[in-house]
Amino acid sequence: MTSGHASSKPARSAMMPQRGTRSPSRAIPPRSGYAADDPNTIPGFRMFALDEAARRHSEAGRDVILLTLGKSDLPLHPEIVAAITRAVSDPDRSSLVFPGGLPELREALSARYSALAGQTISPSRILIDAGTSSLYPNLLRILGAAGHEVVIPKPYYPLYRVAASLVGASVAYYNIDLRTMSIDVDSVRDAITTATRVLVVNSPGNPLGNVVPQDDMVAILRLLPADAFILFDEIYENALFSNESPLAPMLLHGSASASSRVVITNSFSKGYRMYTKRVGWCVLPQSQSEAMLSVLQHTRLTVDPSVQYGAVEALRREDEVRSLRTIHEARWKHAVAAFSPLSSVRLLPSAGGFYCTLDCTEFARFNGLASDSALALDILYRTGVATVPGEDFGLPGMLRLSFTSSRFEEAVDRLRDYFGGNATGAIDGHIGARKGAVP
Repeated sequence: MTSGHASSKPARSAMMPQRGTRSPSRAIPPRSGYAADDPNTIPGFRMFALDEAARRHSEAGRDVILLTLGKSDLPLHPEIVAAITRAVSDPDRSSLVFPGGLPELREALSARYSALAGQTISPSRILIDAGTSSLYPNLLRILGAAGHEVVIPKPYYPLYRVAASLVGASVAYYNIDLRTMSIDVDSVRDAITTATRVLVVNSPGNPLGNVVPQDDMVAILRLLPADAFILFDEIYENALFSNESPLAPMLLHGSASASSRVVITNSFSKGYRMYTKRVGWCVLPQSQSEAMLSVLQHTRLTVDPSVQYGAVEALRREDEVRSLRTIHEARWKHAVAAFSPLSSVRLLPSAGGFYCTLDCTEFARFNGLASDSALALDILYRTGVATVPGEDFGLPGMLRLSFTSSRFEEAVDRLRDYFGGNATGAIDGHIGARKGAVP
């Protein structure tokens, strides 16, 4: 790991290189593949195309296992359901309108972060939205990214690119080493310019399950220009397989200059299994919270209070989160045991979260599959397992597998047989798969 001071490089222009010169193994990926000022060029999410193809196969009577969405198939705890039901049944509570979020929920999250940070985190700094995805364009706008530059990890969760496009920001990348799962801090330095306004960090990461250690975060903060912000996506923070220290306490308890430049986002969709209930939040510096509240007053107005009461109850159910983490870790270990003996694919290391990533580059090339979308379709047709093409995340030739299916082990065994040359049950008529078409 290296450290340094904030970059003084000028903003990129059409007349200057996008990156410094480095050896091919350290090459920095190019900027976004679609115009930042043209949302009409935003590509679709291939995950949903595969999910839809799987649904059609299932409706046709075929046995399909979904390893696509990061959505647990376990039921919600009965007390969470009861809290939502009570609120729905009570007109006084179900009709509440709070643009910034239900006060009880903001106070509960305030208590949680205050305990983590060892200092008071005011409820006024915490704002609720319908999940985190809808927060990102508004956050980028109030943080000054519009017309400037957003730096994101590669591989990435595609939301980051889309949100930048929606506010007219350019996208630059820093690298995550696919062998060590560590941030290449030198590539962070290379990515930052005077146009940088926001740098996104996701830990544990989607799709890799990589974890950013505190030393790397300190190095990134040192490199960050004085007028730029860290946007820290910690949505999988309660799904770590190890005892790695969470980053939020350090970021919130850091020096005033550091903590005033950090925004944290999280959600009840993952560890708390409330995916379809759509309750997310952000923790902002006090100086930005009023601006974000104003945006929510005009654009969101309110999040359903009934599901927010369910979220308050979910915060009391940390045992549910620990149980899910144990289940996912066992599924990860099963994947390691299944894929490790194979020479045709390589399972990338994962330290937590909801996913693991399978490098299928050589297998696809040897078998004449034009893309990882073609590979994902071939797998679906031959094995009944739906996966997500790595192209969604800037990982061509790879597949993302979600731990969330209760049939995960069975799905992995089918994939092991497929990559080991023992797959059976090919479905006739899968025209287009080897040309890379997604139906």
